[in-house]
Amino acid sequence: MATLGMGILEKIKGSGNLKELKQGYHQWVVDFPIASAVCDVKGLIIEANESFCHLLEDIAPNVQGKTIFEFLKPEETDVEFTYVEELHKGESITIKSDLFTQTKGIRNIEMTILPVLRKQTLIGMHIVILDLTKGMKLEKSLNQLRENVFYGQKLLSIGSWTYDFQSEELFGSQEVYDIFQRTTEEFDNKIESVYTFIHPEDQQVVRKSMEKALRGNDHDQEYRIMVPGGKEKYIHSRAEVLFDDMNRPIKMIGTIQDITGRKLIENDLKRIGKDLNHAQKVAGVGSYRYDLGNEELSWSEEVYRIFGVDPQKFTKRFENIITLIHPEDQDTVQNSTAGCLKGKAYEIEYRIIGLDGSEKCVISKGEPIFDDDQVVIGILGTIQDITENKLLKTQLEKSYKNLAEAQRLAKMGSWEMDVIRNKNTWSEEYYHIYGITNKEYDGSYEAFLNFVHPEDRELIEDILAHPPQVQPFDMEFRIIRPDGSVRHIYQVVEMTFDLEGHLTYRRGIIQDITERKALVKKMQGIQENINHIQKRFQVLIRDSSDVFEIVSPDGTIEYISPAVEKILGYQPKEMEGRNLMEFAWEIEKPKLEKMFKVALSEPNKNIKREISAETKLGKRIYVELTMNNQLEEPSIKGIVLNWRDVTERVEAQKKMNHIATHDQMTQLPNRLHFEKKIEYQCQEAKEKGTTFAVMMLDIDDFKYINDALGMGFGDQLITQAARRLKDFLGETRCICRYSGDQFGILIYNLKDIEAYKNIAMKIIDLFSSSFKIDPYEIYITMSVGVAIYPDDGQETQSLIKHGNIALFRAKEAGKNRYEMYSPKMDVKNYKAFTLKNDLRRAIKNNEFKVYYQPQVNLQTSEIIGAEALIRWEHPTWGLVSPKEFISLAEETGFIITLGNWILRQVCETYQKWLKDGLPAIKVSVNYSGIQFFQKDIVENIKNTIHEFQLDPHFLVMEITETVLMNQSQQVSADIQSLQELGIKVAIDDFGAGFSSLTYLNSFNVDILKIDRFFIKGIPLDETSNRIIEAVINLAKDLRIRLVAEGVETWDQLSYLRKLNCTVGQGFLYSRPVPQEDFEKLLAKKKCRPIRANNATFIPNEERRRYFRVNLPQLLEANMTILEIKGKKANVGNTKAVIKNIGPGGLCFISNIRLPIKRDIILQFETELLGKEVKVYGCLVWTEEISESLNEYGIEFTFDENDRVALTGILNQIQVKMKKNPGFCEGRFITRSAMSYFQSERN
Repeated sequence: MATLGMGILEKIKGSGNLKELKQGYHQWVVDFPIASAVCDVKGLIIEANESFCHLLEDIAPNVQGKTIFEFLKPEETDVEFTYVEELHKGESITIKSDLFTQTKGIRNIEMTILPVLRKQTLIGMHIVILDLTKGMKLEKSLNQLRENVFYGQKLLSIGSWTYDFQSEELFGSQEVYDIFQRTTEEFDNKIESVYTFIHPEDQQVVRKSMEKALRGNDHDQEYRIMVPGGKEKYIHSRAEVLFDDMNRPIKMIGTIQDITGRKLIENDLKRIGKDLNHAQKVAGVGSYRYDLGNEELSWSEEVYRIFGVDPQKFTKRFENIITLIHPEDQDTVQNSTAGCLKGKAYEIEYRIIGLDGSEKCVISKGEPIFDDDQVVIGILGTIQDITENKLLKTQLEKSYKNLAEAQRLAKMGSWEMDVIRNKNTWSEEYYHIYGITNKEYDGSYEAFLNFVHPEDRELIEDILAHPPQVQPFDMEFRIIRPDGSVRHIYQVVEMTFDLEGHLTYRRGIIQDITERKALVKKMQGIQENINHIQKRFQVLIRDSSDVFEIVSPDGTIEYISPAVEKILGYQPKEMEGRNLMEFAWEIEKPKLEKMFKVALSEPNKNIKREISAETKLGKRIYVELTMNNQLEEPSIKGIVLNWRDVTERVEAQKKMNHIATHDQMTQLPNRLHFEKKIEYQCQEAKEKGTTFAVMMLDIDDFKYINDALGMGFGDQLITQAARRLKDFLGETRCICRYSGDQFGILIYNLKDIEAYKNIAMKIIDLFSSSFKIDPYEIYITMSVGVAIYPDDGQETQSLIKHGNIALFRAKEAGKNRYEMYSPKMDVKNYKAFTLKNDLRRAIKNNEFKVYYQPQVNLQTSEIIGAEALIRWEHPTWGLVSPKEFISLAEETGFIITLGNWILRQVCETYQKWLKDGLPAIKVSVNYSGIQFFQKDIVENIKNTIHEFQLDPHFLVMEITETVLMNQSQQVSADIQSLQELGIKVAIDDFGAGFSSLTYLNSFNVDILKIDRFFIKGIPLDETSNRIIEAVINLAKDLRIRLVAEGVETWDQLSYLRKLNCTVGQGFLYSRPVPQEDFEKLLAKKKCRPIRANNATFIPNEERRRYFRVNLPQLLEANMTILEIKGKKANVGNTKAVIKNIGPGGLCFISNIRLPIKRDIILQFETELLGKEVKVYGCLVWTEEISESLNEYGIEFTFDENDRVALTGILNQIQVKMKKNPGFCEGRFITRSAMSYFQSERN
């Protein structure tokens, strides 16, 4: 019986639900010879045959819908649970039990249960029963039935419920509550409570369905419910309303079933169907099925696409399909299809003609489908578009033919040898070179050696046995053809090894170079003759300058070089064959004859003299003549004359004085001449009691013009500017080119200062018109600084210095103007001026230092790199930030020298780290755009790195976005060359400038450094968060390394870690520190976050000797420098704001960085209570409060009398502040310090 049931099992294996089970089993169950039924996994009878119903003494409609366990005795009802494991494994079970019938009582039966599986999951059971007895009691059967109803509902996830319309109460079975996962208290016996458990989107649909049920319609609805935890379930609900005689509703009786599992399977099947269609489209493979019984043909979407037809419009009949196939291939398709219907699989290629006339090539495979009797019932197949593959194959075949023809023309063959199989494969041209056919060679290595010349075989075997390290390698050898001819072969060989280092393949190319060898031998003979001629020529010109001659002992010119025409105007043929003396200047003939006689008599002596000569046109020139006797030299056999034109040198000696005192380019007096002229004028003015003016002027923004248009353009501009000045001032005034684009002018004999001012103004107006320098027309402006003798200086250097200070102030005031010298320069400009003047001596005095700031892996705290940062330890201004002097270095061009110095320092330090065993990290160095205007920047960097024997991969070049956005072709090429050396390129302050993403596409950028401005805002500023997230994602997509700058807080660090930003630097980890301190950090290999403290010195309120008055608002004051290192400074006023003040000192805020030194005395002047308050003292502490502002502490240094007077004013202020919190009797401001200094700057 089990064997018989397994046949049914295989037939319906894979049915997905109850409907499919019923359809699949119907015919089998009906025709089964004994009692048989099919059930679901819970035992519910879905289909039963007549024998089964007869056994139960019932009819099919009554049996279906019941569980098989209803007919068994109670102790056997747990069979589902006892044997469920066996059924899930696909094993059948057989049990004996008592079966209850409706009228015949108890029957002893043997029941076999066969599992029905779908994808290894139990979905039903096939029941086969043999009647073993004929007796049971009906009462026992009915009890069994009641018990099974309860379990049936539970097993099938079906619950029943009743709604009483009179009491408006709802009653449900336990399974109802289990499905809803609710308690009876939550239901509250109210139907409205049930509605609250229904999904909000389905509530309206369920309500309408229930309302229709009250009007006599059946309620049959699927919907979703919400169970605790927010999960969804799918429910199938059925209900029917019972009415009384008056057609009034009494009760509504219904069931609910949990169909969540079925719904999920249906959704998965839909998705799988979509994925299958998509996969076929991607692979270009379509599938089809032909059902022979109903002559139905099914196509996947990809088949329609391949044939190029519309599924809605195309009728899939064979006569229609065959019209789409190329006429020459139709028979092949028809025959293959007919053969498949006879049981023979096929794989064919054929062509398709599209509706637009286009042609496709496809490959189709078909397999016959057999029924259980091995009768063909259909075809299952695939079709694939191989048009592109066909085209590629055609192209490859054409390429192969072209390659063979190219090898034939070049007499070049190719070969490959499988070393393991000892099989050698040659190209056609290879056989041609060897003079054989492929039938005359068996492909072995030994056969190849037989062709090699005996003298060369050992060479071949030695090279192949011990191949050179460099692959591929070349060799030359000879072969002997079967006809006895010897050919010279040039061969290039490459070897392939497996993972274990064993040789597997040799491959290479050969070329017949026999004719080339013969040609080389011939050329060697020619070359010997050439060498002889070259030797003769080399001897001839060995000591020559410009012109050389060979003269015979009797004075005949046998040879003279062509250069004579440029110097004397004679062609060589005019002089050769004539006597030397015919061309000598009359007055110089005696000298020349004497030299010639000495040369003849003293062969080993070189005679050298400077004489005059006359050109063909009669012009006098000077030549330096050397005679040498080469009569004994076989290749010469004469007297050799070497002479050169030294006219320019002689004339140059006459111009030495002029050159020493004038600029070569502009022909103006130079700096040396100008200073001597001022010195002379000082003496004369002192004697006569007159005045004169020293004017220093230069072209505004000349550096940028020079950088943008080139040095040649800049030189032309300076020359034209000089000419314009000279034309305006005339020959009586002294104009000099002082340096670069700077000019100096000496003006005297004017009656007053206004006259000097008038000249300065006219000079500025002089440059209002444009300069025309092809191909440009350019406008420039000029700034002028004026110093007057004797008020502004009484000796040369002080006048020049003060003229330059005035020039500096003119540029600071906006350029295109003049300024008269005044000793009152404000603090900021005074500092900038002194820094600019001191820049060039800073390297010599060892004032520059390189600091290092670690770059850290934000996840592990490992130090993976460092940024090298320049600091200037100025003797007066202390530690100066790069922000204050880099722009000055760029303006003066000193940035080139400074950049080279920084790189050397970094290389020297890095070499030391490696020797000390410190980790080999990356080091970043900042580069200015100005540095890229160096012609040899790449070579300089390369040479510096190689000088210290370092690998260039350690270096990272940091450049700003501006360098790339304003890039020229040369800049692009330089950056690419540096990257080819292994140097990485990082974009510094990314996003801070006028950013453009185009350079990320144009340049191979390695690293992006996010500007600290964006880091500062995270995580509180949403805009910054979005920008940071976008930049990180962009960098990941482009595979560009990212570094976050300015990480200063734990919140910033946590947010960057969340976004998987791996590298950062900032005060949270470490400030930039000197080399020695950084080496200590690097030795630890890790740098963990710390809490940053930005204050250099935190004032201790408890240590003050005097009280402090905290002012209600910031107090404006004029600040100046009185003394620097005991010398008066003569500096003008600069604005500052005071926070608090006391008898012992004050606290103020400034936008100028000042050194904490007691030898710098500051003075503050303000107004309080209508009185002028003037105090002075030295700096004792500072604290950075923003990137542009610092807070300072001043300790007063005045005497006790001044302190007592100040104390009196402060006591009055305290009294008034107590009476009036809004006290404002003074130069108080109502804005913040930041806003105040921004307005001052604007």
